[in-house]
Amino acid sequence: MGAGASRELKFFSSTIELASGKGSARKHVKLGALSSGFFYHANELFKETSKVGIFGVQGGTVGETLKKMIVEFYSTKNKETVTSKEIFENKFISEKLNIEELYIWAEDFVGRVEKRSAPNNVPSLQEMDFYLAKTELLKYIYKVFSTVSYFNYSIYHKILATYIEKLGGDVISFNWDILLEEDMYSGGTWDYRSGYGFDPVGIIDKNDFIKKYLPKKEKNSRTVVLKPHGSINWYRNKSDDDLSGRIYLGIPLTREGCWKGGTVPGTGQLNFVEFSKNSEGENEQLETLMVPPGKKRKKFKPIWQKIKILLENADEIIAVGFSFNRFEPHVIEEFNGIELKETASIKIINPEKDIVSKYRNIFKIKNVIKVCDYFSEYCKWIANQKGMEDLIRLVDNE
Repeated sequence: MGAGASRELKFFSSTIELASGKGSARKHVKLGALSSGFFYHANELFKETSKVGIFGVQGGTVGETLKKMIVEFYSTKNKETVTSKEIFENKFISEKLNIEELYIWAEDFVGRVEKRSAPNNVPSLQEMDFYLAKTELLKYIYKVFSTVSYFNYSIYHKILATYIEKLGGDVISFNWDILLEEDMYSGGTWDYRSGYGFDPVGIIDKNDFIKKYLPKKEKNSRTVVLKPHGSINWYRNKSDDDLSGRIYLGIPLTREGCWKGGTVPGTGQLNFVEFSKNSEGENEQLETLMVPPGKKRKKFKPIWQKIKILLENADEIIAVGFSFNRFEPHVIEEFNGIELKETASIKIINPEKDIVSKYRNIFKIKNVIKVCDYFSEYCKWIANQKGMEDLIRLVDNE
């Protein structure tokens, strides 16, 4: 699974009034592309969640330093002057900006400043601002994805999760969100603590609700979800250099006996930085393990080793929205070293015209076909298959 599976989302939002216990629901809210047009769609998301009273997300605010960096990048790339307000509120303008490219630009900028400022040159105020803005950008991206994952329910991810539960199969996801995992967990065939291909060293438990709604014993995961770019609910100690080592899991509340996500800002929602007690009873400061685009993205060696084994033993591979874009040369490098079975087949869901030849060149097999353009089309096909009749109502209610 690639970004294409998270660009085309339809949500069903519901709210509950704690005093009266009355609930209300709103029609599906569509969130568009999560790479190009990211800031426009993120702004629309935060405006939507602000309507839900106590559950409204207080996190859509963007600092002036980050705004300045975004505007500087946009102006440099597109040779035109715009305001930050236009980038966040004008869809056409926002779609000219790619967040992966923005982060890489910021990383390169900071790298040049660090190299030039050592040991005697002092960075300018703008350079210092951009140094801080790079981290603020990652925090803002985290806030968007955590809001999506904790406060919404994706129709298409529900359909795909059900399909995997019934037919089997494992998942390789390059996405930071946990929409698929939440639906797989609620289906009863997958568990956070045993389903990621590693044993977490600790669980971030933010309140007693988690203890109440999670089962006493973990479920045995029939499916493994491998995430080589990390996840919004993975954490590490900031002092750990090796990202393949000690990983903590933050487990959100699920739909079992609770509202979707079940998180109230300030009590249950996971943050970019969390704290957990270690074996000595001391607080450890933990930071999310979302590995951003850029030169340092090739991490999690044990997960890549599992990916290699998984693909080399696969009879059929279904690639949803993954394009091998220019920001991820390390992925092509890894996949070039994987030898698929000669009889293996790849089915692609992707709108790119040359996507079939791209997959054939990388994986060196001929049995590659394009099934359809979009994730939504594929999910509608799933809903019309034998045994999936219960999913048709989700599609019909769009």
